[in-house]
Amino acid sequence: MSEILATEHVEFVESRQCNYLLLDPILQDPQGLNATPGGLKQWVEQKPLAGMLVTDPSGARSPKHALRVMTFGQDPALAQQSEAWAQDPNVRHASLCGWLESPQPLFAIARHLQRAVLQKNPAGKNVILRFHDPRVMNHLLTILTPAQWSVLLGPIKQWIFVDHNGKLKRLRHPGVWQRQLDLSAAQMAAIARIELINRCLEAWKREQSGVVLPDDANAILDRHLERAERYGIRDQASQIAFALQGAWTRPDFYRHPLIQNALRQLAQSQQRYITLTDTLNEADWQRLASSPEEDLEESLT
Repeated sequence: MSEILATEHVEFVESRQCNYLLLDPILQDPQGLNATPGGLKQWVEQKPLAGMLVTDPSGARSPKHALRVMTFGQDPALAQQSEAWAQDPNVRHASLCGWLESPQPLFAIARHLQRAVLQKNPAGKNVILRFHDPRVMNHLLTILTPAQWSVLLGPIKQWIFVDHNGKLKRLRHPGVWQRQLDLSAAQMAAIARIELINRCLEAWKREQSGVVLPDDANAILDRHLERAERYGIRDQASQIAFALQGAWTRPDFYRHPLIQNALRQLAQSQQRYITLTDTLNEADWQRLASSPEEDLEESLT
């Protein structure tokens, strides 16, 4: 990833350019608003804000659930609240898609976002790419090229969002504003796995409460999910189990005889992978994690 397209942990500061706040009212609200459904939307509607709705080109959303992009630098109360949300480690920020900086006016940002979410797959069919959702954007950082990011960011020079560990990341525009986004079949497959990766991340946080996830947790999980597909693991619970086992033990855990045996049984029976590995006890997993390289088998695939 180029120096221009940089991701880093940052402090929230108000830019000298135009500052915009992108909100998605149908996602979970910040705890600061008591996490009530629609609470963020109601709070925003009570403020005399300069904002525009970003309509859904697919028609799947009603106008009342539309994304909202707002100028927040002109409103001290909202700017102060935004900074508080950004610096509070307990806030999940799901409703806050990001803080945007651009020299362009509000209507140009809203129009670009409306167009950018509507993309085409390699077969030429229209697809909705919810790149603005931080739960999606964090994964796209490892999927898209800088040239592709230039298409999605367009007139937006900087986009600050919150990653899966609740830390701020800054995405800078990589250069020339291009208009055409060409996604490869491999990229589309990776994008299709994003929802499952997010389910894995939720399970990881739930099962290992208090643990700080690696910055590349999404990439780690994606590699294991891709391998699970190649092994013929089809049900979602088993795919999640396979990915987390790899994340919690060792990158090549699937080469251990215990896992290779489960995979052979999977290929020869109707049992689910998660059922086959549920028989492994704590000692088995410790042995798997500490086995030397020479004890591992060649991968089945």
